[in-house]
Amino acid sequence: MAVQSCVFLVLGFIYVQTVGVFASNISVPLSRSSFPEGFIFGTASSAYQYEGAAFVDGKGPSIWDTFTHRYPGKITDHSNGDVALDSYYRYKKSQKGKIGITLVSSWIVPISRSKSNIAAAHRALDFKLGWFMSPLTYGYYPRTMRTLVGDRLPEFSKKQSRMVKGSLDFVGLNYYTANYAADDVQLYKTVNISSTTDSHVQLTVSKNGRFIGAASGAAAFYVYPRGIRELLIYTKKKYRNPVIFITENGYGELNNHTLPLQEALKDDKRADFYRRHLLYLRRAIQDGVDVRGYFAWSLLDNFEWNNGYTIRFGINYVDYNDGLKRYPKRSAIWFKKFLKK
Repeated sequence: MAVQSCVFLVLGFIYVQTVGVFASNISVPLSRSSFPEGFIFGTASSAYQYEGAAFVDGKGPSIWDTFTHRYPGKITDHSNGDVALDSYYRYKKSQKGKIGITLVSSWIVPISRSKSNIAAAHRALDFKLGWFMSPLTYGYYPRTMRTLVGDRLPEFSKKQSRMVKGSLDFVGLNYYTANYAADDVQLYKTVNISSTTDSHVQLTVSKNGRFIGAASGAAAFYVYPRGIRELLIYTKKKYRNPVIFITENGYGELNNHTLPLQEALKDDKRADFYRRHLLYLRRAIQDGVDVRGYFAWSLLDNFEWNNGYTIRFGINYVDYNDGLKRYPKRSAIWFKKFLKK
């Protein structure tokens, strides 16, 4: 999954594979044929989280190599990606790769229908998604950013603006969750000014004591399937309907060491997560959003950044205590049936 539910540009390796799995009685209410001809389905991974081989064949240290070794206490289980899933050596048995550019964003919902909170939600989206999409579409930063950040926000020269405008081939969107947005100008007058406070928006995952969606094993991620459609439609309208690939979308569960293997493979919540998100994705396509592909996060359980190996996002189970053996979960079985129908 993404490092945080905020926007950043990354170069990621997107692996496409049809996973060999067993039969299951999980019902499939939609199928591959529900999507346009040529629509691509696959799974996503990333180098540090999968490959291992941290110090072989002349590879120098990445930021995460340095961070996990220097500050192991910052990782929940004090682990690192030195070996990860050993995919550097095993890749020929499992997957092939492409390179893509990804924007990571959560959907933002105004905490109430007041004008100020609706405006706050739009500001939050400008500071998350618009920070990158506005220059790529129009050649300049969003007006809200220019107004609120002021002189601390660099300006594009005319030449730079022409170079960046329309320079993208496609947009990769990672979607996991949603947040409520509340206008909070007064709060941010009392704290240090920074990129995290410039928007004058307070983000939260609950209102009136209720979470925005069902909790998952990842602390900040609550299940909000309709948000994927709303984010896509927003991007279509605001940024001239770019070609979009959903480059990550997935559900995390806490790693329970006490579960027998057969119990650990029963990830019905993950299968339901994918089914519901794909239904909303199909609706977005029917609404005219130019989505060309969908990549589930992730093919395998893997190193999840500051959570280490304590959270599992894979549709295939990795046995960390038995040679990193792989086993298909029910969600992998669901995907096989979905793709075959």
